[in-house]
Amino acid sequence: MLPLVLPRPAVAAFTAGSEEVLLAKKEDRQLAPGAYGLVELRAGTTTDPTVLTLMGGDFDVAELVLHHRSRLECADPCRVRVAGRLAAGQNTYLGPAGGSGLSAADVEVLVTGINGPSGMLDATPKAATVGHDSTVVARAHVPHGTLLLHQGTVATGQFAARDVQIGTGVV
Repeated sequence: MLPLVLPRPAVAAFTAGSEEVLLAKKEDRQLAPGAYGLVELRAGTTTDPTVLTLMGGDFDVAELVLHHRSRLECADPCRVRVAGRLAAGQNTYLGPAGGSGLSAADVEVLVTGINGPSGMLDATPKAATVGHDSTVVARAHVPHGTLLLHQGTVATGQFAARDVQIGTGVV
């Protein structure tokens, strides 16, 4: 019988840092575990995406922004906890690094932000947004807001949110 109410996983407290991590267009960089402020990857190109490789462990960030054709990859099992919002543009990737041998079970993404200023279902921006034709290979949890997967996104793993919106052609 609808609505289906499932138990929500517990969310452990964490504190984001203030040090910003800003990657320029087409830059590749590795990042050690830690607490960070805004983490932002500028747009790459089809042949040379912007790539941030997380070296495994816990990453507590204030906000995570992936512009078009950028990649957030985990070289070792990692947990990315976002205090604010996750905004990923078109043709982005979030998941294990190629050749790492990791799966969706090894990449955890927690977004504790809310939709817009009010947290209401129709408020914008959504707590977590993944742009058109992107790929997510992870276990994602958005307990206080909406997880929006735009059309053409390939989503592999487990996805839980207060609200989930799925575009046309999402697999």
